[in-house]
Amino acid sequence: MTLCMKKEEFLSCKTNKGRFLKLLGNHLEAVGFRIFHSEGDADVLIVEKAVEAASLTDTIVVAGGTDILVFLVSRSDSRSGRLYFSPEAKFGGTSSAWDISEMKQKLGTDVSNLIPFCHAVLGCDTTSHLYGIGKGKAVQLLLSNKSFRDSAAIFGDKLASLDDIVAAGERALLILYGCPDVSNLDTARKLIFHRKVSTATTFVHPQELPRTQAAAKYHSLLVYCQVQIWLGNPVDPLRLGWKLQDNEVFAPIKTDLPAAPSQLLKIIKCSCRIDGYESEKCTCKKNGLECTIACRTCYGRTVENYGVVYSAVQGL
Repeated sequence: MTLCMKKEEFLSCKTNKGRFLKLLGNHLEAVGFRIFHSEGDADVLIVEKAVEAASLTDTIVVAGGTDILVFLVSRSDSRSGRLYFSPEAKFGGTSSAWDISEMKQKLGTDVSNLIPFCHAVLGCDTTSHLYGIGKGKAVQLLLSNKSFRDSAAIFGDKLASLDDIVAAGERALLILYGCPDVSNLDTARKLIFHRKVSTATTFVHPQELPRTQAAAKYHSLLVYCQVQIWLGNPVDPLRLGWKLQDNEVFAPIKTDLPAAPSQLLKIIKCSCRIDGYESEKCTCKKNGLECTIACRTCYGRTVENYGVVYSAVQGL
């Protein structure tokens, strides 16, 4: 069958993607390749097989994401043979191969084992990114800051309590934002806001500020959940920052506080079309808010009561 749509649209359907991968796997096996299908995190399986292969012969892993490199550094050991990572070349260019053993030796075993935490806390496939903070900074902190290393170590402990995880996550974030002596993230957020306002020539973007304590709590739980999965330890996602949406899809919990104080929410407005709220185009709905009387087109209506509200407003 000839595909008559964009590949992104075709592969966005899980059934299509699964069947295509099985078909591709069967074809590759028929011409002599060994194929492994992952039931969980594919990157973890790739690294496990690479380390296994390296014990027998020199092995090069070619991949596009940094996840693979992080896992290779943390999961390889002295029994592994020559193991290399080669980032995928883009646009016809060439790429070099990095010696994993050499990288691990330079970082040291303790720091290498904590690299997955750095990757997860600063943003990966299942955790959100921290704006303006690069992963190189986190690695440097692992090498130079004992408090940051101690916080990172909590995320590798499969017996860590929820309170310990949240406290360690907040401490690590304070260090990342350059506020190691501040008591909590809400205070650090206020201090950094004042500092930026006093020097900025334009308005301060919210993403430039540290997360609130409420948001950081769930971020830390999501990071712990992901690190434990990478380590191969069983976890319950519903205890670690995830919720079931429509009883079938996992979605991250972002915070347990409202988006803003109620007084502020009353003056937030959108400029959507009449059908905007119901068709997912409304900016209020995207942010989990109800439209208000201040909204330009809908005046806080639903589709059912739009006519009544519009007539009332027009008569004012």
